[in-house]
Amino acid sequence: MSTLTNLIQEENFKFVSLPGSDPDPKYLEYYNSAYECWYKVWSEAYKELDVNKRLHSDDFTRQTEINCVFYGSKCIALLFLKWADFKADATKNDSYFKLWTDNEFEQLTKYGPEVIIISNTTVAKEWRGTQSKLSIKDLVLYFTIRRFLTSSSPAMTAVTRNARGVDKLIERFGAVMFKENVPNFNDKDLVNLGAFYKKDMTDGTDPVVAEIGKRLWDKMIVVPRTKFVIPAEEETLQKIAV
Repeated sequence: MSTLTNLIQEENFKFVSLPGSDPDPKYLEYYNSAYECWYKVWSEAYKELDVNKRLHSDDFTRQTEINCVFYGSKCIALLFLKWADFKADATKNDSYFKLWTDNEFEQLTKYGPEVIIISNTTVAKEWRGTQSKLSIKDLVLYFTIRRFLTSSSPAMTAVTRNARGVDKLIERFGAVMFKENVPNFNDKDLVNLGAFYKKDMTDGTDPVVAEIGKRLWDKMIVVPRTKFVIPAEEETLQKIAV
């Protein structure tokens, strides 16, 4: 363990993998903290970008997994992950892919139809920039790339908000861009569309992030999803199943 500054202690960091919905009730404090972090950051982002759109919780709850960086009991950064299968016709019509054309879809799935969609890179305002020698943005990306490399998916999307410098960050890991500077919500919000391919990944991890990230990965908290069933309906479901 190391002391990053007099105020920031490495042992207070942790990686937490959450389900997008129905977390084990024992871990509801983690889940609520992650939601609060996401909602606050993206509400402010919408205002900055003049996005006339209400931020709904289903953007959060529909995710397969949410990779979170916690400091103590507070979520300070996160990234959404959603597994997608392009053999299903509905996948291309997901709102996430509103800017994509058949050409980008073809490139994304060239190694197979199963893809991880990542989105909503989120870092709490007070943790942006570099905390001592540690970039929290780099740390949450490290977590997500490690998760990708342990998955069965050959590709993971790489859509970046260029105003936040994420485009430069992911280039270090071999992300391939298909289209650049595409207006998203409006002309203030330019994004690049691309992908990570597992077979073409490069290790662009900052040495400090890699050292700390490995230790956090090894003791990561994985919160299970509970199957939500209204108690009064359990008997009804059992009868249907018979």
